[in-house]
Amino acid sequence: MRYAEIVLHADNDVLFRGQGTRSVLLHRTSMQRLVSLGLDVCALDRWERMQRRTPEVIARVFTTSEIAWAGQEAQSLARLWTIKEAFTKALGTGFAGLAYRDIEVTFSASGALVRCPLHAMTEEQALYQGQIFLFGEEGLSGALVCLWREPIDGEGVQTTRIVLELRRAPVSLCATRRGKRDAERLLVRQAVCSAVTRFFSREHGGRLAIWKMQNGRPFLYRAQDGSMFPLSLSHCSGWAAATFGNVPVFSLQERPRRVDMISLYANI
Repeated sequence: MRYAEIVLHADNDVLFRGQGTRSVLLHRTSMQRLVSLGLDVCALDRWERMQRRTPEVIARVFTTSEIAWAGQEAQSLARLWTIKEAFTKALGTGFAGLAYRDIEVTFSASGALVRCPLHAMTEEQALYQGQIFLFGEEGLSGALVCLWREPIDGEGVQTTRIVLELRRAPVSLCATRRGKRDAERLLVRQAVCSAVTRFFSREHGGRLAIWKMQNGRPFLYRAQDGSMFPLSLSHCSGWAAATFGNVPVFSLQERPRRVDMISLYANI
């Protein structure tokens, strides 16, 4: 099997503190253009439960070198998992057609190196530049992967802003599996609405909706001009997160499948 390697340049870790909504705004001024975002959050107790119930899961999910780095530590395993998930989300494929061990993460002083089979990527994707933000707080690990392309002739310097929203459901709403699931869905919706209103006013936002492309990748769609903005969502064990970029990645040529219409000022 042939592989491509993409370097994810690390930024400083983002540590959320306090109760309620956590929000971080990330800026980058560059010639490069944002292509996509991939976001994943993972509660540490999830890995602790899996290790107790099915210890062999570690060997199924992680490569030998990843296990050598992480050992049996739940925090390190969760960090590796969130990077794998976030990376495949940024590619727009998820793990479709891939085994978990096909994606391998190694760390360096400059960030992380992700090895991915070539058949899971397009020729263009193999040339993307990557950036990673690792975040979390006690009991949670998260990763945000940003993929960038080189500028096309005529494109100049551009400032890209990316907002990352993290929310946690009250314990009272997570007493049952169904209650936790419903709370996570509501929190994801709230996080998206909050992130979007950081950049768009009622007058300038236009009619906005969450849509999915055929491969399942979500985007924020602006009806007035057909612009598609990068978006990624994740939830786990009562946590929910959303990330959104303020620069459109392309204009719509084919109508994707609508998933969920949102109102800009609802649920904030």
